[in-house]
Amino acid sequence: MNGAIRKHITVAGTVQGVGFRPFVYRLAQEFGLDGWVKNTADDVTIEVQGLPVHVEQFLSKLQAHPPNNASVSTMRTSKIEPRAEQGFAIVASGSTGNGSTALVPDLAICDQCIADVYSPSSRYYQYAFTSCTDCGPRYSISLASPFDRKHSAMSEFELCVDCAIAYENPHDRRFHAQLMCCSSCGPELQLCDSDGAELTRGKSIVKKAANLLRDGGLLALKGLGGFQLICDATNSKAVARLRALKQRPAKPMAVMLAGEKELSDLCPTSAVQRALFLSPQAPIVVIDQSILSLAREVAPGLRSVGIMRATTALHHLLLKAFNGPVVVTSANRSGEPIITDDELAFSTLAGNVDCFLTHNRHIHHALDDSVSRIALGRPLLLRRARGYAPKAISINHSASIALGVGGHHKNTVALANQGLIELSAYLGDLDSLESVRRFRANVDELLDDGADSRWAELAVVHDWHPDYESTEVAISALAKDGTALPLQHHIAHICAVMADNRIEPPCFGVAWDGNGYGAAFPGDPALWGGEMFSLAEPGGCQRRVSLLGFPLAGGAQAIREPRRVALGLLTVGGEELRHHHSAALYCQRSFSNEELLLIQTMLNNKFNSPMSCSIGRLFDGIASLIGLCNKQEFEAQAASDLERQALDYLEAKNSETPDSEQAAYALVFRRCERLEIENTEHPLFRPAWLLDWRPLLKGVLDDLSAGKERAYIAYHFHYALARSIVDAAKMTQHTRVVLSGGCFQNVCLLELCVSLLEQQGFDVFWPRQLPANDGALSVGQAYAAQFEGLCGGPYYSRSELGLKCV
Repeated sequence: MNGAIRKHITVAGTVQGVGFRPFVYRLAQEFGLDGWVKNTADDVTIEVQGLPVHVEQFLSKLQAHPPNNASVSTMRTSKIEPRAEQGFAIVASGSTGNGSTALVPDLAICDQCIADVYSPSSRYYQYAFTSCTDCGPRYSISLASPFDRKHSAMSEFELCVDCAIAYENPHDRRFHAQLMCCSSCGPELQLCDSDGAELTRGKSIVKKAANLLRDGGLLALKGLGGFQLICDATNSKAVARLRALKQRPAKPMAVMLAGEKELSDLCPTSAVQRALFLSPQAPIVVIDQSILSLAREVAPGLRSVGIMRATTALHHLLLKAFNGPVVVTSANRSGEPIITDDELAFSTLAGNVDCFLTHNRHIHHALDDSVSRIALGRPLLLRRARGYAPKAISINHSASIALGVGGHHKNTVALANQGLIELSAYLGDLDSLESVRRFRANVDELLDDGADSRWAELAVVHDWHPDYESTEVAISALAKDGTALPLQHHIAHICAVMADNRIEPPCFGVAWDGNGYGAAFPGDPALWGGEMFSLAEPGGCQRRVSLLGFPLAGGAQAIREPRRVALGLLTVGGEELRHHHSAALYCQRSFSNEELLLIQTMLNNKFNSPMSCSIGRLFDGIASLIGLCNKQEFEAQAASDLERQALDYLEAKNSETPDSEQAAYALVFRRCERLEIENTEHPLFRPAWLLDWRPLLKGVLDDLSAGKERAYIAYHFHYALARSIVDAAKMTQHTRVVLSGGCFQNVCLLELCVSLLEQQGFDVFWPRQLPANDGALSVGQAYAAQFEGLCGGPYYSRSELGLKCV
């Protein structure tokens, strides 16, 4: 072609497993271009040839309008010599590169595939594994990049003639769909009895499973990321039986519905909630209301429930056959990851479930369901897993390759490299050997199977806590000539939100949670959780504010029993608060005489009563004092109850609270004066101010005596906390405020903070793509390594790390 030019193009981002190559093919056809497109281990590579105007139009549309679920992070072009070539082709994938292309998240079944499943004239009619380029499993069945059939669990299934024709047809929706299959050539369902012995195969399986649920039975189903336990969500006995099996007496369980109509029939929702429910990510969406048509046991005593849509064709077929909502929860041993292997499921659950609905497609990556709620008109992730992981996030500042190994709870691992942070799926708590094995496997996967050559170029960032399993990875890095960098827990929280919002220091960071290891010097509470930092430029930080400490009688037992926290608060509060009329009534109501004597003796003698400066524990104590929760059956139950009361107060007011009421409680800033101690050269070790909660506690006790409603007290407690952040930020020169830590999963607190801060002219940042809790610590660790002065703490040398962390 006279006047033709040829360009070589590399495209990085979410560009594999999302129909990007078929999109490029059709785009080239639209502009009459010759050339080819292929996947590589690092990106998608394209060469196009044609008239300059057509090539430029192709490039413009390529970057501006990628297909559904795809995103372009970088696109590089170079001009090369034209060659004799006619037509455009999708060519075989290349294996060159270091595998830096992130694997694609699993995507819930799309509307077109749902239509295929229910169309008698379709080849996919009632087929449980129907998918296309826009939906279906990706990460859960992937073995390596680039994302191709041969690198996935689908490599075991050879395409039949009809599927092969559709695969090669540019006009077919499944053109080059790597998961392409039908009932003639794809995976097959299998129904097994309670001991794992096969009962039957074929299309009748789903109806038999639905009948079992209708009769009150428990079903173990092999889903996208692992086995799930399923029962009728309207059957109290079935839900109670499932709770007994899971050893989960009170924690709310998620409900699955077939689709939008079923959601509308079940409960009213906002447009944002519906959009999230129907999204390709299809997380569990927390709806803040009671749903009377569900069994009370689904969320006992709570006015919220998590709802999700059917994520696969199999789930859709089951729910349509059952014709009602079902409870869905992960199948796993207590404290261990979700089960993905059939034999392990059979041996673990034998005799405890009535049937297994499984299949012969392997799961290579375990995935829990993601969880989200709505705050400030947009999704707020509580757990980042199926549908979101392992999608990378982009960062502006990328100075070094860094591995963040997360914390102990809600663990994830993350790798910062070349302007991206790759983040694993939610791995859970590292309490079992299997959890630790899965954690280490994810580290190896990020580091190209753990090759020693990768360790030598790494900075491995870990938590201060000396006993975390994740710290062992830092020790491994030292043995392989890598670098280990300690980072305080709450600075990691702040850095995670900074990375999420693509901002850099300077800023004012707030990190409020249940606890994170501190103990920077003698007399400092070991358990931090009420921290505010000034992050400077170009590096370094200062602990500006910390909550006044209080004892936790019994340590971890106080976390399970908020009444112990309340007693610790009263003990520190002094004579006036300890002998307050409301305090005396509280103690009589909450403790037997023997319990009160024992716990008070522990507090008085400072026996097994570590000091905490945690806002999360302050929530627990106040919730107990006003009669909401003395003993927790699940994490953050007391705080959730307190938040629910505050939201009820706002709903009843139906408008902003008058200024005269907003000042009901106050937290007071007091200068932190400490004796000269060793190791105070690091400014992090010396908070400038202590946030004194004792005036707030007195206000709560006074209002209890005056007969104020719990909802009133709960709301004004939230307001006082939000007001303290505004006051602290105003004491600095910062204009940007970062809100981080698990406490900001609380919608009432988050929305109050953002509103009050923005009214004062601050730019406010909170989690967008990541959870506020420990599930984002690894991202914060990897991001902190990009700046000087943020990492550091109790362990600096190789010998100290080896001695103190083993």
